[in-house]
Amino acid sequence: LIEEAPVEYQSADGVPCAGVLLGLALLDGTHLVEEARAIYGRLKNGWYGLRSLLWTLVVMALLRIKRPEQLKHHDPVSLGLVLGMPRAAEVKTIRRKLDEIALFGKAAQWHRELARRRAAENPAALATLYIDGHVRAYHGKQRIGQTRISGLKSVMRAEEDYWVHQAQGEPLLVVHESVDSSFHEALVNRVLPEIREVVGERRVRIVFDREGWSRELFDDLLRLNFDFTTYRKGNYEPLDESEFETVSLSIPGQPDVEYELAESTLEEEGWPELRLIALKKSNGGQTHVVATGQRTWQSLQLDLGEADPSAAEIAWTMFGRWSQENWFKYMRIEYALDVLVDYSVELDDQEHLVVNPRWRELDRQVASARGRLERAQAKHSVLTMKLAAAPQPRNETDRDNSPAASKGKASQYKELQKRCNEQAAEVSKLSAELDRLRAARKATAKKIPLREADDRDKVKLSYERKLFTDTVKLAAYEIETRLYQMLGMSFSNSPMEGRGIIRALLSTSGDIRVTGDLLEVHLDQLSAPRYTHAMQSLCRHLNALRPRLPETPYELRFHIKPRPIGE
Repeated sequence: LIEEAPVEYQSADGVPCAGVLLGLALLDGTHLVEEARAIYGRLKNGWYGLRSLLWTLVVMALLRIKRPEQLKHHDPVSLGLVLGMPRAAEVKTIRRKLDEIALFGKAAQWHRELARRRAAENPAALATLYIDGHVRAYHGKQRIGQTRISGLKSVMRAEEDYWVHQAQGEPLLVVHESVDSSFHEALVNRVLPEIREVVGERRVRIVFDREGWSRELFDDLLRLNFDFTTYRKGNYEPLDESEFETVSLSIPGQPDVEYELAESTLEEEGWPELRLIALKKSNGGQTHVVATGQRTWQSLQLDLGEADPSAAEIAWTMFGRWSQENWFKYMRIEYALDVLVDYSVELDDQEHLVVNPRWRELDRQVASARGRLERAQAKHSVLTMKLAAAPQPRNETDRDNSPAASKGKASQYKELQKRCNEQAAEVSKLSAELDRLRAARKATAKKIPLREADDRDKVKLSYERKLFTDTVKLAAYEIETRLYQMLGMSFSNSPMEGRGIIRALLSTSGDIRVTGDLLEVHLDQLSAPRYTHAMQSLCRHLNALRPRLPETPYELRFHIKPRPIGE
């Protein structure tokens, strides 16, 4: 047995997925193998080692092989040709190697080191960081924590990750946290310390949605030396129309935008002094954004830091948070971000605070009672208005109506008055029930230690393999992004089309020619001439970089095969 399979390329014609070597040519730029070598060292003696495992996982991600079980539908010999091995690893081997990796317990360290690499390569993108929680539904047999999944509009057992993205929407790192933690707790206790590990002590601006609207969270962020931007939550008075003006903003690499903006100051007792920026929407409404500024730090008698960004820049940054949501959607579809590598569990901390099932049931009952009360109050209001509009009954006969008609009106009025009184009694009854449930909920502890919870198992899902494979998927996405940037916008009408072209290129078949240390890849043409021109442009860019396969002596060259004569 040897430490791992050798990389020995041999000439071969008609190799399926030969285009995936375009991705392997850029693998060195992700530092994936380099950092893994430094942290994991060597795996146990065997034909497949750490490098071959990483190469296989990267190729699987680029070819959209989303689960190890899907390797059964690919010829291991053909896949091995692009990996430089006699045959690619099969499912049981990959599972066994992932189990071995998990025993190291170093996936978080490896992930953080790669995040430091990304931060060092583009420090300007760290000025603004987007933070958002991403919930993954769990469909296994274990009774783990529950939370609401907005996409499915239901409460389910789930896991939650907090993703941190850079200013242009590119991923930086991910932090796993229990669904029992609030956004405030997760941010202060887990996410912000990880950001400090990566970016150092510099002051950066973090952007999050209304879930983080909290005076206590704002105070903690300022205490920890973070700027922040978020939407204003709750009911608020709109700014006067005369305060708005049209502002244009030019961002390099982005189309120019125009906003109708007004700026003021949010000053409320007990709250930090914040910038208030209002955007006028097309329907005439207003969206308010709050952000820290130099006046905020001055009121705290701290270092003012850099000059404040303009109101338009703050607005653009806040609305740019949708790039993170779009990334989640893309990664779920293309890279199976929500798929669990395995369903193994480990014992959880028994003192870990979880939601009290009794409190959760009372909270559900409070919500139900509140809904019934609101419907009853609405019905009572309608009846009250009808009663007020109804003609008052008279003792004598109306001049314009017969005695029978007058008697009918009096009967209708009494019936309406009876219904109104009954509905008022119902409102009073439901109001008393709601008060009782609220009092019971207030007297019940919201969180209890896990050992006291009877609605869940005392375990949590193992996260080591999941984080390891997610880190590989980030590297694959980084490679795809670099290829898309090399492609240029001239060959696509939108980012989705451009990335679609890259996916087609990576799965293109071709011939492999080996001459000494030179590895030539001759790719078949694509279905449309414009896509073939895009592939030719990409090959020229890659050849200019003179790429080498990681940890091998092979220099790569890419060519496009001409069409047969007569076509």
